[in-house]
This record gives sequence, C-alpha cells and structure tokens, in this order.
Amino acid sequence: MQTSGWACYNIIMKTPPLPKIGSLVKLRPYVKGMDFVKVESIKDEAVRDFPPGTIAMVVEHAAHPDDKGRTVPILLVEDFTGWVFDDEWTYVRQKKHAS
Repeated sequence: MQTSGWACYNIIMKTPPLPKIGSLVKLRPYVKGMDFVKVESIKDEAVRDFPPGTIAMVVEHAAHPDDKGRTVPILLVEDFTGWVFDDEWTYVRQKKHAS
C-alpha cells in the first residue's frame, strides 16, 4: 500500500512542572550565550529584557496569552510582571550551611 508521503505523528511534548507560587527563580536564556531574557506582559504587549541571572518571584500561573491550552509562570521581575517559557527559568538554589 502506498501513501501520499504525509505522515501524522502523535507527539507528546513533556513539559517540566511549573515553579511553585511564591518561589524565587533565576531567569536564563533559552539559547546559550544570549545576554537577555524577554519577559512578556500578560496585560498588554509590553516586553522587557532582563540579564540572565536576574532574580524573579513567581506570583501566579496563567494561560499562555497565545496558547490557552498551555500554562506559564507569571513572574514579578523588579517592577514588571510578565511570563516566560518553561526553559527560561531555574530555581534559585540555596547553599547548605555547615553546622
């Protein structure tokens, strides 16, 4: 049996869990070597660039503005509130102190 050359694949994308509300995260670029991370407002089309390593607090989770089936973390970064993709944040790790 010959097919038309088109194949459909059922791809299940594994997404990491969202950061916990109230936690601190560090911004990280999705491409190694980039010197900024874009944080996009959920209220309007404002976008601000922040340097990698900037600390942000997770204030809520919300539907992605363009893809309502996807949930993104909402961050408070300095005086700006916006969202980033799954691969643009990492938890702030606390150092363990020797007793």
